[in-house]
Amino acid sequence: MRPNRWILLVLVILTALRANAKESPRTAVIVDQAIGLFLDYAQFRQGTGERYLEVYYQVPHNQFQFREKAGRYQAKFDVAVAVYDADQYQLIGDVWQQQFSVDTIEETRLLSRYYLGQVSLTIPPQATAFMFTLEDHQSNRKVSVTQPLSPLDTSEIEISDILFASMIEPVNEGSTEFIRGDLRVTPNPTRAYGEFYSDLFFYYELYTPQDLTNYQTLCQIYNDHGDTTLQKVIPIDAHSTGQYGKLDLLQHPQGEYILEVMVLNPNGTISAQKRAKFSIRRSLFTQDYEVTLAQLSYIATMEEYNWLKSLPPEQRVRGLLEFWKRRDPTPNTPTNEALSLFYQRVKYANEQFSFATREGWETDRGRIFIKYGPPDQIIDRPIELDRRPYIIWSYDHVEGRPGGRQFLFVDDTGHGFYKLYNLSEEDR
Repeated sequence: MRPNRWILLVLVILTALRANAKESPRTAVIVDQAIGLFLDYAQFRQGTGERYLEVYYQVPHNQFQFREKAGRYQAKFDVAVAVYDADQYQLIGDVWQQQFSVDTIEETRLLSRYYLGQVSLTIPPQATAFMFTLEDHQSNRKVSVTQPLSPLDTSEIEISDILFASMIEPVNEGSTEFIRGDLRVTPNPTRAYGEFYSDLFFYYELYTPQDLTNYQTLCQIYNDHGDTTLQKVIPIDAHSTGQYGKLDLLQHPQGEYILEVMVLNPNGTISAQKRAKFSIRRSLFTQDYEVTLAQLSYIATMEEYNWLKSLPPEQRVRGLLEFWKRRDPTPNTPTNEALSLFYQRVKYANEQFSFATREGWETDRGRIFIKYGPPDQIIDRPIELDRRPYIIWSYDHVEGRPGGRQFLFVDDTGHGFYKLYNLSEEDR
């Protein structure tokens, strides 16, 4: 039974964001860090005085309750958005019924797999806040958050909110999600970037009757000390309302940052600007490189291992990036499922198989689990008078191994430390 982390959680933010975006850059909303639910939004102009609100949310699969249907596993849930004015009077609202399916039961449990969604509605100019609610149909678990809305600029050149994205690309035939004009803008509600989100994509819109020919965008990144860590000038497309850019963050250390977008006229004067917060997380490559290599030796070829081992320190991050990009089953998406699954298995091995001073990933059971995943069958025989304790793991399907595989682990000492004894040939 899943932990009931969605018993109505309401985060009410009472103070509205200040109108001056330079003083108060907005960040994403972590609705609940424990369950991994993230929320972000962006506002765009629509008509005279009206705003178009887009709300982006990301929920791990393991927070939904799935039902098997026609050989697949289906989750259903409702998303509701209610918009309020300064007197907390509801101005408008809507409810969207959502559903999605996955192929295997394992996909319903993985932390690395998540549902990324977006809802949108037109809101009146007096709107100052909105409430977002998500409710799972199967479990009736519900989570809600109230978030203030930042006012749009009223300068001669108006600039929308900044939409942080994991990918921006031309619309492909058949694309229906995350479309803005002729672009597919995949939102990143976490606003977190790192080794495998080393490029920060962002999108914004400009509204003005002026001709923006020869205007430019100056993009700057500041760290939490206020130091400028990156500057980039991007020409403005004078024929389009939508503007976008990409910034390389590979050389930035882990930390909290601010992205500032400034619109410069041909004389170099700032005509409009907007700021927003984001973060960089580098937990993957902060551990000892020798430990990383030892863990990767379970899945790397001998050639890959020797190549990674030979890299000088300044090339190691890029080398690891290349290693994992070759294993990404969906290279056109922002998530590297192979990477996420590998380190989830490492984490599980450390939690379940650690013994004395030896971490779980270093044990025989940890190694087999990381390489092959959870076994299909387990036989666990505790200690008896005439027999040492042993465990047998059976795998029904292993790539390149017809008939599957079995592994025998024996506790020679009786103290709970299991060593591998071959029942079938094992790659060491």
